[in-house]
Amino acid sequence: MSLNSVSYLPITCAYPVKPGLTSVLYLNSGNYIDCEGFEDYHLWVRMIIEGCKTTNIKDNLVYARTGNDMMGRRGGVSYIAKEIHFQKELFRLGFINRKVLLCNCSQRALVRLLPKVVREVIYKRLLRR
Repeated sequence: MSLNSVSYLPITCAYPVKPGLTSVLYLNSGNYIDCEGFEDYHLWVRMIIEGCKTTNIKDNLVYARTGNDMMGRRGGVSYIAKEIHFQKELFRLGFINRKVLLCNCSQRALVRLLPKVVREVIYKRLLRR
């Protein structure tokens, strides 16, 4: 199944809070699979491939804090390796095409190599407007 022509998850898909879904939706999509650092994202992708419909809402339903070192954990060579592995998995599943794979890997790797303070500016001022 190829979803390349379908709108897919945004570049920054990191949902720390699980939406209210019945367990059958999780289980039909294979439940959580070991995918270090990307377990939620991996589940959402598989759910979409299985036909689940998703949407964003404007309302904030929960206030979630990320911790003081979130930006520190989102950088470095080891994180780049995990992210590239995950992007390859999205490609293997047919969720993204080769062009998106290369674009995602190169853009994200550049950001992950930047100093933590620069990453914080990018996340807070550019991506979260």
